Amino acid sequence: TIDVEEGADVITTTVSVPDIEADDLDVELEPQDVLIKAETEEKSKKDKKTGRKETKAVRLFGSVHFSKPVDPKSAKANLKDGVLTLTAKVAEKKQDAKVRKLKVRAA
Repeated sequence: TIDVEEGADVITTTVSVPDIEADDLDVELEPQDVLIKAETEEKSKKDKKTGRKETKAVRLFGSVHFSKPVDPKSAKANLKDGVLTLTAKVAEKKQDAKVRKLKVRAA
């Protein structure tokens, strides 16, 4: 799920990303759009008691278009308990449409 909360000064986007580590997330921000991608490699677990094997790979893609432009330089991305939180200040003036890759910090 992706939720966007637009305040007067800040736009906060929260995304549920269970089983994904901060290093596996790729967050790209433009003044009016954010693109969130993730891909994890297959991880296998084998239960010695039952002989059961579990293999898991996760792929995620999401995008959000903001109704107000944000300042990409002010943006921060944090990951805690499987929830990615992205905050950015609403832009005071028109911003260039350059893409900024954000480093996701694990909390």
